[in-house]
Amino acid sequence: MLQLPLEKFREQLLADGVVTAEQFDAAVAEGTRMNRPVAEILLEQSVITEDYYANLLAAFYSVERANLGTRQIDESVLRLLTEDIARTRRAVAFAREEDGTIDVAFEDPSDLIAIEFVASHLKQKVKPYLASRDDINRGLALYGKRVAEDFRATIEENIRASLRGKVGEKGEREAATDLPI
Repeated sequence: MLQLPLEKFREQLLADGVVTAEQFDAAVAEGTRMNRPVAEILLEQSVITEDYYANLLAAFYSVERANLGTRQIDESVLRLLTEDIARTRRAVAFAREEDGTIDVAFEDPSDLIAIEFVASHLKQKVKPYLASRDDINRGLALYGKRVAEDFRATIEENIRASLRGKVGEKGEREAATDLPI
């Protein structure tokens, strides 16, 4: 889980009136005791929402949120990254800007190595966006969807070719009875 610096996180939560100093300190103690990030503790306790935390992260890292649940993912742009790279780098290319820049959703937009790797692979400028785990998984699912569609099309094509061959050898009625349906 991407984190904010603890003091900055505390400062923002107090400024927004989301928690008291005592509540935040208790969450820090709980996180330390359980060896978990404070944000995870506050999310689990429903003190903050995923949306609120994502907005804090986006503001801190000066990036826009990807919100791939509401944006259309351009599949031709998605395919610019292989599924393996997308999974490994937790990155989904989803749009191309007019100047050729590729918009890429990253689970961790502070990972400069991942951003540079993706830009180098694409051989184009990359504009990083903050993506939630759900955003990334939604994009990765499109790779699987395409594989399934391609597989179905291949099977249908093979069935048609097989039927054409059987019909040529036998009558239609005989070929139809040979098919296991």
